Amino acid sequence: MKTLVSLPLLCIGLWLATPVQAQPSVPSSAPASCCQTLSTLPFRDLPVGAKLSISISDDTPRFRFDEGDSRFVAFRLPDAGRSFEVTLTSLVAEEVFQPRVLLLDSAMRPTRVFDADAFPYRPARGFAPDALQGRLRIDGERYLIVYTTPYQRSGATRLEHPAKTFARAHGNEPPSIPDPVVPHGDTGLIEIRLDAQGGFAPGQRLLQPLLAVAGTAGAEAAQGTVAPPEAAQEDALPETERYFRGAIDAALSSGDLDRALRLAEEARKAGAEGARSHLLERLQSGLEG
Repeated sequence: MKTLVSLPLLCIGLWLATPVQAQPSVPSSAPASCCQTLSTLPFRDLPVGAKLSISISDDTPRFRFDEGDSRFVAFRLPDAGRSFEVTLTSLVAEEVFQPRVLLLDSAMRPTRVFDADAFPYRPARGFAPDALQGRLRIDGERYLIVYTTPYQRSGATRLEHPAKTFARAHGNEPPSIPDPVVPHGDTGLIEIRLDAQGGFAPGQRLLQPLLAVAGTAGAEAAQGTVAPPEAAQEDALPETERYFRGAIDAALSSGDLDRALRLAEEARKAGAEGARSHLLERLQSGLEG
């Protein structure tokens, strides 16, 4: 004998046996934007001649840019009616923050964007570590924002192996070994410096300390002033000469002229006279370029 089940009871049974689809929810860990618009970002002053080291960490604020969410650092530039040069360096550690720069005018309107191509890899040289570095010319913009993008964070940078760097610094053939690869991330350490342009060209400004020394020596010679003779000194070994040249190149690449001048003086005291000539040639080539 067949058992008959009423239609209402059957519908109730099917409803109870059907799994309920959960409503989608926003993860509580989703990054929150600090601000609604670019004009409300927390800007800090970047004075002329200042060199700042800034850690981009988990505590750094985030903002949803057109390219996606990112931690950022925002700067207010001087209103001096002249051009500036910004040197931005992102230091390599276990990961590296691949920068992207947005410039705004006085009305907070975007004027230019510098993508990853503006910050190529700079191999370690001397005391300067591996980094991504670029120089930007500022023409009338008042605000500068350093950030990155989700696409950039998915990439990586191939470094030069330290053994290859050491071999090249000593004039040897670099070994055939794989280079390390460092992933891009949303944290890191950046350095930023603002220099005024105008008057002397960049190469001429760099050359002023050396020209001043040469001018003083020439004036003393014209007045009949004779410097006391220095003790005879042996020439430095070729390895020493190469070291100082490499260290001077690294200092110039990072924009640290003071260090380059100190290295040239140390090289002279060590008998590596060619290092000072090398520095002068580099600065003169900057003038001509």
